[in-house]
Amino acid sequence: MYCTYTDILALSGTALPQATIEALIVMADREVDSYCSMHGVSASGSNAAIVSASINLSMGYLLTRYRMDGTKEASTLEWSDKTPIDTAIETYRKSAFSSLDTFISQQTSGGFIAGIVNK
Repeated sequence: MYCTYTDILALSGTALPQATIEALIVMADREVDSYCSMHGVSASGSNAAIVSASINLSMGYLLTRYRMDGTKEASTLEWSDKTPIDTAIETYRKSAFSSLDTFISQQTSGGFIAGIVNK
């Protein structure tokens, strides 16, 4: 796994069982591996961008699970969450793929970000 249960617990404070969180991490890591593979590179668990992508995708999966099973309610009689869950999920996913794109760019350009120079 590119990130750990402890990483997700520290970020989310979730009360879900460790096995559930680890299953979400495995799903996130498969997505990381698939995205990197589509671009002809292998993910490296020691790379900060890969770890970041795994954490962000795992958080997105956690929020998706909350949304699907009703764990994360938008409001109760005493409390109301103003965070649009779909927006939060999208933000985590965008951050993950931004990290992955940076990693892939570094791997495919020898560490330098290639660009087009206008003449």
